[in-house]
Amino acid sequence: MDALIVDDSRAERETLASLLSALEHEVRLATGSVEALEMMSEVRPGVVFCDVVMPGMNGLLFLRAASARFPSTPVVLMVAPDDVAATAAAYRSDAFDYLEKPVQASELAACLGRIHSSFVKERR
Repeated sequence: MDALIVDDSRAERETLASLLSALEHEVRLATGSVEALEMMSEVRPGVVFCDVVMPGMNGLLFLRAASARFPSTPVVLMVAPDDVAATAAAYRSDAFDYLEKPVQASELAACLGRIHSSFVKERR
């Protein structure tokens, strides 16, 4: 499954990309929401992992825009564990799921499993 990572932190992008690559996923990287939406227009990823707190269009605004344009693409929001407001907003959002940063391999694998199960059920 192709994955798109949207995060303004280079270290966070590279860490998640490494985890996804180890799970044999193709990975694309975007430094912000506008760039990510442009990339999604060209190549539709199977899943998008997006940081909630970013300059300009934050992750919640990105989620709204991406969901309107690409409703079948699951978006997983990523939040810092000490950012209570962002975590609460991610939990209340229409995101497929959310993960705490730094993303742990076991949590990522579980999230990908939920995405796969959800899409298998939809196709039945």
